[in-house]
Amino acid sequence: MYPLLFATDECFERVRAFLTASGYTEEFLLKHFEVPSLHDLLYAYGDRRREKLHHLSQGPGAALFLSRLLLRGYTIGKEECLREAGALVMADFEALGLVEPQPGDAVRCPVVVYPALNLFVAADRPLYPDGSRGYMGSDYVLSGTEAICRRYVASLPPTRCRRFLDMGAGTGLAAMANAKLADEVWAVDVSARAVHFAEFNRRLNGIENMRVLQGDLFEPVGDVTFDRIAANPPFEPPLKRNYVFSIGGEDGEQIMRRLVTGAQEHLEPGGRLYCQVSGTDRVDELFDMRIRSWLGERHEEFDLLLFLRDRMTPREYAVEQVLADNTDSWALDDWAEFYRKLRAIRVVIGHLIIQRHEIERAGFHWRNNLHATAGMREMEWLMDWEMQRFQPGFAAMLMDSKLQANTDWRLTTVHGMPEGNLTVCEGTLRNAIPYETEIDFHPAALEFLLLCDGRRTARQAREQMQGRGLEPADRTDVEFVEMLSELIAARFVRIVG
Repeated sequence: MYPLLFATDECFERVRAFLTASGYTEEFLLKHFEVPSLHDLLYAYGDRRREKLHHLSQGPGAALFLSRLLLRGYTIGKEECLREAGALVMADFEALGLVEPQPGDAVRCPVVVYPALNLFVAADRPLYPDGSRGYMGSDYVLSGTEAICRRYVASLPPTRCRRFLDMGAGTGLAAMANAKLADEVWAVDVSARAVHFAEFNRRLNGIENMRVLQGDLFEPVGDVTFDRIAANPPFEPPLKRNYVFSIGGEDGEQIMRRLVTGAQEHLEPGGRLYCQVSGTDRVDELFDMRIRSWLGERHEEFDLLLFLRDRMTPREYAVEQVLADNTDSWALDDWAEFYRKLRAIRVVIGHLIIQRHEIERAGFHWRNNLHATAGMREMEWLMDWEMQRFQPGFAAMLMDSKLQANTDWRLTTVHGMPEGNLTVCEGTLRNAIPYETEIDFHPAALEFLLLCDGRRTARQAREQMQGRGLEPADRTDVEFVEMLSELIAARFVRIVG
């Protein structure tokens, strides 16, 4: 039996109207409670912190009342509820399972209902203000307020598409956030409890172009294809508590592998899979190369970009997990053995984009370390720039464009005296924003960057290089354009305008 109930459309409409009119918004809550995220309101550990939140929760107004009832989970007397919300709305709350009776003629909300992205989202409640726990079964529905969940939603492009699939939808937050951008939105989850919550949230927000289905990965959608698939799949190894949303198989990558493999048949030509991922670089294989291998014999039909946000040693990652779970330090031995068997050298976390080719062409493959300030815009820019390289007339356009060198790169050199004179023996050009890139230093590359002053075209800069004898005599036009396009992709240089 699930806590939420499906009453009439009128009940949903009245509750939605009341929540909206009350000013129950994410912006209000963050400002009033002086917290960086709603997650800090749900997981209020420590007596001092709980006291502060309790103090800030008190006060008049419907928005604060809703924060006490729906977000923080206080037990509230019916008299106060009727005064703040009225008899009709409270009857709707009861009809939807949003309140349950408590001793002393009071009620409390058995779930969390919070505002985000101009939506209202219901999820399982982790804690009550007195420190007691809510529902914690293996099919627990994660709130979506967690940093990793919000980062996933923020990594999806805000552009229109025809058919959008949210795979592993949970509460349905990503699906609902994209409902205004897509003609059709599909939300799929293997957990019946998650599907129940996602359908409730769909109705609570009055979203008509979204369907919610239960099943294992792509099984519920049949042979339907999509121009955008988004997923935040489970990727934890089986050393943590076995929540449906967290464990990704025996090495943490099984569900990701099945997702990537299955997406091949469900992406429209030109369609893209956006996936938040975590995996391991191993002694004999990097994570992105292993992902490409999951595409099998058809890998040449797809482009692959992996943007990494976090990189750490297996031990560093294990320590983070043990501390987060508040488990004994002996658990580190199990983590160490787990990664030893995988021959893992690094745990990486980031964003994966896979694109199916729309026409027959060469593919591209990038792996970048994303700067902390970079996000969806920078990831989409690189994908779109690489696509430009296949457009007719690209080489002529590039050669006739004015170029401006960016200023964030750094040059590191190693000097020596091989013939008795101080000489640059080797060096590296590095760029950190928006993603870390480095190229082996060559004097010609540095000279070329200095010539990109915003006034010269690429053609003019090359001619000056040739005039100084700095341009390799055997470099073809095609090779030069390839080199220049890679400098632009790595953000050493940009096209003016």
